[in-house]
Amino acid sequence: MTFQGVFSGGRLRVFFQLAAAIVALVPGRGATFAATITSEPVDRIAFEGDAVMFQVTATGDGALAYQWLFDGDELTGETGAMLSLASVDANDVGLYSVRVTDTGGPVTSREARLGLIDTASGGRAVDAGNMTGYRASNQRVVNVLTTGSTSGGIWGTDVYTDDTHVGTAAVHMGFIAPGETAVVAVLILPGQSSYSASSRNGVSSSSWGAFAGSYRILGVVPSFSLHPSPAARWEGAVATFDSAATGPGNLTYQWFRDGNPLGGETGTSLTLSGVGMGDAGQYHVVAANEVGPVVGETAELAVVVKSAGDAAISVPGSMSVFRSDTGQVKRVTLTGSSGGVVWGSGFYTDDTGLSTAAVHAGLLQPGETGTVAVWIGPGQSVYRSTLQNGVTSSSYGSFPGSYAFLARVPHVTAQPTPRAVWAGDSVTFAVQASGSGALGYQ
Repeated sequence: MTFQGVFSGGRLRVFFQLAAAIVALVPGRGATFAATITSEPVDRIAFEGDAVMFQVTATGDGALAYQWLFDGDELTGETGAMLSLASVDANDVGLYSVRVTDTGGPVTSREARLGLIDTASGGRAVDAGNMTGYRASNQRVVNVLTTGSTSGGIWGTDVYTDDTHVGTAAVHMGFIAPGETAVVAVLILPGQSSYSASSRNGVSSSSWGAFAGSYRILGVVPSFSLHPSPAARWEGAVATFDSAATGPGNLTYQWFRDGNPLGGETGTSLTLSGVGMGDAGQYHVVAANEVGPVVGETAELAVVVKSAGDAAISVPGSMSVFRSDTGQVKRVTLTGSSGGVVWGSGFYTDDTGLSTAAVHAGLLQPGETGTVAVWIGPGQSVYRSTLQNGVTSSSYGSFPGSYAFLARVPHVTAQPTPRAVWAGDSVTFAVQASGSGALGYQ
């Protein structure tokens, strides 16, 4: 570029320095720019042994070079836009970032944190006011069911003393509103030397000096509004488990039996057709969003063979009289009621009245008479409350005996009547029966 004119030496020099700077900033005229990260790596929460992936998206001048970092140190051979960790354990917990370089120089992404689910809580939501009881779970993630508050004690900013009320810290960080109930993922951290004060979202935190335990909230994970109920089914029947969850972002689901993932079972419900003895076990579902996973409650499936027996009984005052007959089946004719007390869902305490439980289970309507097959089960450690078919059951802790309904079975409403005929005459016998579905006769 040529410039004409008469300038003093000082001014001439200043002018050409300015012109050179302008040229260097014009794209296509020798300018170079550092890469731009358009999508940052995000925090990940995983179970020990899971595969985990971090990813970055960037643009820049020319070919881009990538180098992943773990706690600030370069990871040998990890030079792509994606970092895959095949089977994570405690040694993988930490901060991951990536340095992206083009002809204009390097730029480094945010640090994304990898946290492992706490083994004691197993990924299920716990009801905890603060986190002092989880100091032994250092560097692990605990899912906490909490309600937003502006009045609980709070010390720190982003990292809080572990006696800080979780609901107040969640409001302070902007994850939930006062009065809102949600499940938040809480990373347990070691004690800090100091905690700073700040005011955010209507909450003012206090400062503090050294304190033995701390935590950080990573975000909101899904909350289950419906857990699957345990069930007993005849061999060859259909078993269905239902669940429902809410939460921010896109929710995904994965069903498990006895801790093993079931291939292709990624919906809110799980249906098993023609169940066999190999299907008996413990079922649960994991719901996850971009923040992390939460584990639903476990539901047992008991599969009963026809040879288990099918003894007809009259309606007992309590099924607890059959507590010693675990695994057997009783057939009883009863009339549905909505007035009794019910404890449990799917599996009921054996002092729960059959007539109301049969309505809760959807086998009978109030006032309807029918015959049901009842499986005598062992005691359970917990019985869950649900609202089903107009009946609300209550929850209960450990109880020594249980029962479950296998199905509604045909109920003979009119027996065949005796006939006296001459030899060679034709004769007809008739029976009337009610039941669920199409009835077969033999």
